[in-house]
Amino acid sequence: MATKKIKKVETPIDQRETFVSLQKNFADSEISVEEKLKTLYALQEADSAIDKIMQMRGELPSEVEALENEIADLKARQAQDAAVIEAYNQTIAENRQNMVDCDAQIDKYQQQLNDISNSREYDSINKEVENQGLLRQIAQKNINDTKAAGRALAARGEVTHCYERPEAPNFPYNLFAMVHARAAAEANAQFASLSAEVNRVVGAAVPAVMLLSTREYKKTSMTFFA
Repeated sequence: MATKKIKKVETPIDQRETFVSLQKNFADSEISVEEKLKTLYALQEADSAIDKIMQMRGELPSEVEALENEIADLKARQAQDAAVIEAYNQTIAENRQNMVDCDAQIDKYQQQLNDISNSREYDSINKEVENQGLLRQIAQKNINDTKAAGRALAARGEVTHCYERPEAPNFPYNLFAMVHARAAAEANAQFASLSAEVNRVVGAAVPAVMLLSTREYKKTSMTFFA
């Protein structure tokens, strides 16, 4: 007599239904009610612990993304600061070269003073020495004033960008600060306040001009690092 082989079918376990299946097994088993309650309580505690772990795991990607964004912002700020420092160093180097050139001119005129033949020539050369000395002092003062004014502007909360750049032939300004305003009156007030701060730090009236944006064509954050 042929027998038919019965294949056992395994039902896949759904994790979400595990607790319900156990309840059914408990109902059909001979375990005491006390043991059933203890087991159910332990399962509830395990389920609560799993929920906490899932909740923590769910927040980690957003926290990691926030930290990555913060790191990217810090790197971008670092690059901006490096650009500002580079501009400062360039201006300082130019002024120091001016000082070297003035010293060379002073030495040249001092040598000529030893070979003069009349008082008029002596007065002329002596005047050139004084002029070169004044130009040297101006170059040193420009270095000190630009540093002081730049630090003062950068410390202001309303300033979002502050740069030192070489002067253009028809635009004799080398320090730039950016602010944001919703109206012309607000922009004028900020400009007056920043100008007063620079004048206070430098100790003299510094020429300043306000440049207003009339239209924004594009505004995105720069990417300095991949």
